[in-house]
Amino acid sequence: MSLLKVYEQSRSVQWYSAIKAREEIRKLIVRTLERKFGKLPEDVPAFLNAIDDHDRLVSLNDDAVDSSDLAAFRAALTSPA
Repeated sequence: MSLLKVYEQSRSVQWYSAIKAREEIRKLIVRTLERKFGKLPEDVPAFLNAIDDHDRLVSLNDDAVDSSDLAAFRAALTSPA
C-alpha cells in the first residue's frame, strides 16, 4: 500500500477532511444567501455553524438556492431534518 493511500485512510485525516467539507458547504450557503438577499443577520451563520450533519448542510444549500426570500430559508433552517 502506498504512503498516500495510508495517509488518506487515516482516521484523523478523514475526520479533518469531513470538517473542512462542512466548513466549505457552510461558506457556500452563506455566499448564496448574501448574493440573493444581502447582508445576513448574525444568527443565520451562527445557526449553520452549529450543524455538523453533512447531508443536512447539503440539503440546506439546496434550500438556499431555491428559497424565494430569507424567511423561506429560515423556515427550512429551523425545520426538523
